[in-house]
Amino acid sequence: MIEKCETTKTNSTLLPGLAFSVDSEMFPINMDIMAYYCPSNECPCDNTTMFFYEAGSSYRNKLFKIVVDYANWRLVSTEVFSTAFDCPKIIYDFMDSLSESAKSLIMSNKYKVASDSRYVLRDDIDYSRVKIENKVCYLDVYCIEPYEELAFEYEGTQYVVLDHYCVNPKCNCMNALLAFQVVTGGKALEAPVVVYLLDFKSGEHYIEQKGQGVSSVLAEELYGEFEGLLERKSVEPLITRYSRMQKWGGEHLLKNPAASDTQQPTIAQKVGRNSPCPCGSGKKYKKCCGV
Repeated sequence: MIEKCETTKTNSTLLPGLAFSVDSEMFPINMDIMAYYCPSNECPCDNTTMFFYEAGSSYRNKLFKIVVDYANWRLVSTEVFSTAFDCPKIIYDFMDSLSESAKSLIMSNKYKVASDSRYVLRDDIDYSRVKIENKVCYLDVYCIEPYEELAFEYEGTQYVVLDHYCVNPKCNCMNALLAFQVVTGGKALEAPVVVYLLDFKSGEHYIEQKGQGVSSVLAEELYGEFEGLLERKSVEPLITRYSRMQKWGGEHLLKNPAASDTQQPTIAQKVGRNSPCPCGSGKKYKKCCGV
């Protein structure tokens, strides 16, 4: 589920920040509630978007959605998804029943989301399509602002670097796949201009793929601009993201039969340097675990 903040100039994606349940004789049905917040500190909104679900449906059976201005606790908008209940009356009763402690809890989570937004998992990940042996884009897993960190302009063209990592915690490849893509209309074009493999152990980077007509000079100039985004050309921020992705893989993929239906790769004792790396990265052994 992707929702946008309607008032922010940054067009931020709303992030889940608070889950709670309502079990009361006041309502005809028990409900699970998920509150979403705008993570941008630049956004002037005082709104919270709350989705109401039938209790016990694992947040699948949506009843209705409300947007609440918590500066004065008025309804900004409502949207009803189910006709099985008198949702307008439930909305009215819910707003009328909000206690001061409940209001304080809802308000306080806005600041938590703003500070923790880079580490909040997306809630629309299709785990059945993610394989443990594949490199996965950081932006596809965590609710960060799109292109908030690894974006730059070069000679009038906007670029973003989409960083991909091995998510198998049993692999020690220690590298990142960096896809340099042109940004047009706020979206990255699918075909990358150049793809680099950055090895954390040696600090070296290698061209894995180049777009048609892209010179090696331009590719290196773009990589130089990317290095300028990293403080003191340090790869520590990327290593942190790599570690976080491997932790995510261990917690969510190794336990998911759909994601781990292939045999877990193991590192053989003797592998040719030009042979595919046994870790499953798809790279040559000398450019992966054999460095």
